[in-house]
Amino acid sequence: MPDGQAERRGLAALRRLHRVGAALRSPAGLDETMQAVVDGVVDALGFGVAVANVRQADGSFRVIAAAGPDDVRDTLLGHVSTAGSFEEEFAAAEEWGLLRFVPHDALPEGATGWVPDLEVSDEPDAWHPLDALFAPLQGADGELLGILSVDLPHDGRRPGATQRELLELFAVQAGLAVEGARLRERLLAERSELALERVRLAESESAFRLAFEGASNGMAIVRLDAPALGVLVRVNAEYARILGAPPQDLPGRTAERVLHPEDHARALAALQAVSSGRREAAREDLRVVHPDGRTAWVRFRCSALSPGGDGRRFGLITAEDVTSEREREARLRHRADHDALTGLPNRPLLLRRLEAAARQAAATTRPGAVLFCDLDGFKQVNDLHGHAAGDAVLREVARRLLGEVRAHDTVARLGGDEFVVVAEDLDDEGVARVVARLRSAVAQPLEGLPERVTLSVGVARLTGEAAAADLLAEADAAMYRAKRGRVAEGATG
Repeated sequence: MPDGQAERRGLAALRRLHRVGAALRSPAGLDETMQAVVDGVVDALGFGVAVANVRQADGSFRVIAAAGPDDVRDTLLGHVSTAGSFEEEFAAAEEWGLLRFVPHDALPEGATGWVPDLEVSDEPDAWHPLDALFAPLQGADGELLGILSVDLPHDGRRPGATQRELLELFAVQAGLAVEGARLRERLLAERSELALERVRLAESESAFRLAFEGASNGMAIVRLDAPALGVLVRVNAEYARILGAPPQDLPGRTAERVLHPEDHARALAALQAVSSGRREAAREDLRVVHPDGRTAWVRFRCSALSPGGDGRRFGLITAEDVTSEREREARLRHRADHDALTGLPNRPLLLRRLEAAARQAAATTRPGAVLFCDLDGFKQVNDLHGHAAGDAVLREVARRLLGEVRAHDTVARLGGDEFVVVAEDLDDEGVARVVARLRSAVAQPLEGLPERVTLSVGVARLTGEAAAADLLAEADAAMYRAKRGRVAEGATG
């Protein structure tokens, strides 16, 4: 799923989850609240079917809410299952965090229930008509209160990490709904308004603790009002782990204490956009500096929460470590712009840098030079010793060329035995010295080879008046004149 679509679905799910939480705090009955849960799963999480089973006093499970096609509701509403039937399926299930997935080939005999009319696919991650996914509904003390089951994922595939996390959050809310219903029953029996208020407070705190502290992704509450914009108020254990700090050390910190200095401005701008209402939510990939100095890339998402009664405003931040993803992207970009053999910039990157150098030369009126370098004697090495030896020579030449230029100069390989050096801000004497150093370095003996290679160099002045391709062509022509000159000199000497 494209990242934008996944993000929109995640935001829609969180909004729907907020409405479920509101239903949980209302005096609505358990059946109505659980129907809001399963409707939310179908509407926001990408499943075609959701069913809520609640545990009865005798240990059996009864379906009290269902969402999906009419035949699902007609078939399953009011259906009662024994505790043993779910225990069998859970014994065969794979653990996906809080969820339990029973693949079709591990389904206990006779445990079918409602089966969708779905074509069987050969794709390894395709959803099978007999696959089953359950989310246990637990109370604050871990007691199993019910089971939320889903089917028919819209994309026809087994749910990914984001869908699973959102389903877990809905399951947490559903578990709270069941537990809240039990508490309310006890309160009605006691007819105590004071006891009722205490239970409401307990439910609210329990809901927050389970959904926040127990979340498998990093979560934090942050201030969105001045002058405390960006101050962390509360974090869960996973958020602290991602930031590499003890949970107790983070509350009270601001972005400047945990982020790379170069990312402070972007983080502040995102928080201000959410605080002002210009954006419903903001997402940024930012660098976090761990206490040990290690830098990690973290994807932060921030959305505004309802304001508190004292006028303060808060936001909910989720955090995901994407260091591996960013490093993989960097490696792909590097491979696209660099020569695989020597690691030097290739032609496309060279042309971009050459164009930038030409603009700089035009702006500063300080010329530089483009040096087109071609190896002499390299063909003989290849012919006598093979391509492996030739490749080793090319890598060694690249190393020697890099050792003779400044850190901001560019050494690139065009292909074969042709290299280009872009050196900015050099007068004629400076260019001559660089050429002499390059030729001397390349002419040094090669380890393990009796042959030597030398360097023919053509120079084009970098004044900002010529295009990058024209500069390369001019330097190439100058190199061939230099090569012919040395050949003629050797023939007459």
